[in-house]
Amino acid sequence: MNQRNLALVALVWVACGGDGPGKDTAEENPCLTYVDEWTTCTVAAGEGVDSTLEDPEAYCADNADEPDEIWECLIEAIHEPYCSNIQGLTAIQGEAAACRGY
Repeated sequence: MNQRNLALVALVWVACGGDGPGKDTAEENPCLTYVDEWTTCTVAAGEGVDSTLEDPEAYCADNADEPDEIWECLIEAIHEPYCSNIQGLTAIQGEAAACRGY
């Protein structure tokens, strides 16, 4: 992923917020589920892991003010067939932006 696209991905995902306190497993914490699914997707597309998501717990703690509904929407936006290339990731980014009302 070129630097411009990587910056856009980071901006969209950081803007997407976080999750409530006290949830510490992916099963209990949709933010951790999102981070896991998104990093799996970007790696599958050959783009590697976004540096802002290298520490999922820290990322979710930094974004703890967002409701679970945002994370659930982001998770729904990740369609496995789109995880094969940059065009698919771009399509997912569009759906993710819609989760935040953009």
